Order: sequence, then structure tokens, then C-alpha cells
Amino acid sequence: MSSASDILDRDSWAGGYYELSVELGERHDARLQVALDTLWEAAAIEGPYAVEWSPRPRSWPIPRTVTSLDAGLLLRGRVALPDGRPCVCCVVAIREQASGVDWLDFCLPTVALGALDTRLGGFPFGDDGGPASLVWRWPLDDWLAGLGRAIYAAVPFRLALVGFETGGSNFLSKIAALPPEERYFGYLLPDGPTYYPANR
Repeated sequence: MSSASDILDRDSWAGGYYELSVELGERHDARLQVALDTLWEAAAIEGPYAVEWSPRPRSWPIPRTVTSLDAGLLLRGRVALPDGRPCVCCVVAIREQASGVDWLDFCLPTVALGALDTRLGGFPFGDDGGPASLVWRWPLDDWLAGLGRAIYAAVPFRLALVGFETGGSNFLSKIAALPPEERYFGYLLPDGPTYYPANR
């Protein structure tokens, strides 16, 4: 098993995450559960597991439920990327206290992605984080957007974002009629839904 697919390889979880972040709407446990189940099945994720590294690395199955998310657990698993190679992943819920908004985030560790594709380099920093990164990002983004569409078919949402550390970064209320012309994230808007890919 490569380090990119080894849930117990702690180094694979270091650094940031490349994400599909879905702004579901006002806090609603049943809707969050449907979104979680739909995402899990659409992506064919193996798991979920909890992990601890001390006193020795171990993992164990945990329920795929809102209760697990509310307990602050990362629902860790393994998923096949668009090219078929397995990679560790996790799912987390962000339940905003001030706004009362639920987010569901599907996360791929960039260290694990970089172990599978050297084009990531030092992404998102320096030249590796610029437009040249779109070469490897677009196929990954399209797959993540497809997962977003699957969620939307089950539970219509306010907004979904695709990219590096997108969770909670752009509420629908902050967007005018359309996403910005220069986009560091991909935007999936609830009018179809329509996908606007990243272009920066």
C-alpha cells in the first residue's frame, strides 16, 4: 500500500486539503445525513474509520452519521481518484454557529495527492500554485464537481466550491449574479446546477 492510500501514514495527512465544500443551508440534521450518504456512495469511499497514532497507530470503523460528525470526528477513508489510483480522504461537517449554516466538506490531503502526482510540487505556493496548476486541477475539479451534482440531485444546496481549503470561504450571499471572472475555486451554483471552473 502506498503512503498516499495508507490511512495510518500520519505524514499523508499533514498540510492542507483539496476540497469539495458544499454549503447546504440552514442547520438541518436530516439533510446533512442525506448529503453525507449521497457523497459517500457517489464517490465509493471505503470507510469511514477513526484513527489514532498514540500509543500505536490504529484505525477502527465508525458510523457514517451526523452524530459522528457532531462529535468532531474526521470520517476518514480511501477513495479511487479519477485515474483509478487510491488516495486517503476524509469528510467533515462545518456547522457555523453564528450563521447557523451547515457545510459538508470532502477533503483530499495535498501531501497524499502530491505523492501520486509530482506536478503538485509546492502547491498552492509560488509558481506551483499559479495557472500552471490548472493542468492537473481541472480533471480533479471536474470529478469533484460531479460529486457535487450528485449531492444536489438528492438535496439541493446553496453553493458548492472546489479547490484548496474552500470550506466556509465564500457564502452564496457574497456572490452577485455570477461568480468572479477570475476564479481560484470552481463554483457550482444552484441553477441547474451550473459549474464555473477555476481559471487561476
